[in-house]
Amino acid sequence: GYKLSPSSRAQYLEGTPVDRKDLRKGDLVFFTSRSSGKNVGHVGIVVSADNETGKFKFIHASIRGVKISDFEGYYVGRYIGAKRIIKIDATGEGWNEERGNRIVNPLHWHYEIG
Repeated sequence: GYKLSPSSRAQYLEGTPVDRKDLRKGDLVFFTSRSSGKNVGHVGIVVSADNETGKFKFIHASIRGVKISDFEGYYVGRYIGAKRIIKIDATGEGWNEERGNRIVNPLHWHYEIG
């Protein structure tokens, strides 16, 4: 797995920036929140992406629990950017370039917060 800071602002400092039209599953997407001003205040994990349109679905914590949302409406105006923590090589294996972690089975990726 991958260890990330529990702070979305700190998470935004990790990984490689990704254009919205290059998103893939596992990328982190960052947003402002009502209380964060123009700073990062919310993060989600991409579960699907349409790179032709730049639309995507992401899983995240909400006031109503964990949910999957479409990138539309409320989230469009609050979008800050995306980061890739998980890299995939030609064999389909994943790794974290910054930490040198190798993952043998990318189907079992998980993030550990804290």
